[in-house]
Amino acid sequence: MSSIAVNIMLHGLIALVPMNDQSGMANHMTALLVDARTVPPEAQANPQCVSSHRPTLKITTSTRECQDAGCTVSGQDCTCDLSRQEISLTPDVITDVQSFADHPATSLPFEKNKAADFSYVANLAGPALGLTLNTHFRDDDVPPTKLVARMKFPFEMVSACALGTRRDEGGFNVHPMGFRRLGTLEKETDVNQAMAQQVMAMYEVDDGQPVTVTLKSFDNPAVIHSMVLGQGPNGYDVFLVNEREDVALDSPCDDGIGRDFAFFYDLATEQVAWPDRKVPHIKYTRWKGAGELDAPACQGGKTVNSRPMCPMGSFVAPPQT
Repeated sequence: MSSIAVNIMLHGLIALVPMNDQSGMANHMTALLVDARTVPPEAQANPQCVSSHRPTLKITTSTRECQDAGCTVSGQDCTCDLSRQEISLTPDVITDVQSFADHPATSLPFEKNKAADFSYVANLAGPALGLTLNTHFRDDDVPPTKLVARMKFPFEMVSACALGTRRDEGGFNVHPMGFRRLGTLEKETDVNQAMAQQVMAMYEVDDGQPVTVTLKSFDNPAVIHSMVLGQGPNGYDVFLVNEREDVALDSPCDDGIGRDFAFFYDLATEQVAWPDRKVPHIKYTRWKGAGELDAPACQGGKTVNSRPMCPMGSFVAPPQT
């Protein structure tokens, strides 16, 4: 029997957590959308560059099912504003398990295939930050209120995409970024790496088998809406984003600092005051042309190039010794 792809594109303030087995391998992943719909007072510095984000799910489905779920129809698109919801995909599939490194081998990838390595998704549990995921966000039926949405999904392939870039001389260059607190200087020992602003995941189902997306309220489990996906030219497409509006070209906030990354600390067990949260800062002295790192696995989805840079996050525990 032939198969068809389910393509999942993720972008914005989403932390991805591989669902590791005892050997540290995984074939499922959980997407945690941190609630950044309002900016806390302690983040409203001058200039006010931390922004509110809009968590949404975009799919293709019937008009009736879309509207019944309280979502908006525009052409072929059904867009759902997310607010404390669990998102699930059926059917689930079981694929071969994969391992994940807690940091990339090099700060800048050397070639296209290496640029797709998942380790270029900034790891909050990695050597640079060393944070621990509060597993209540991942595991509880009713997670803490700092979580605006959650989706667990299987994967056969998962790729880092849209490494953060700066424009120069009509082109785009990928730069590594290092973590430090605002208002502090970098250190020679600081860990730095290119950081993905987008992730593409894919798995396959039997051709002709319907794929359903279900939205279930965290706080009122009786509120459940299911939508059967419509098939596109490349299979079934699911777009899950938690993004801000881009700032204008040459805005003071487009300065190579990913300030919004500080929201991710709300998912950690450690309590870190907002001014003490280390956020990504661009390193201008190293770069590689973005065209050289356009990973094949990332083609075919919506391409993002955020202003300011908006690195995604992950929680990949260091390997056990």
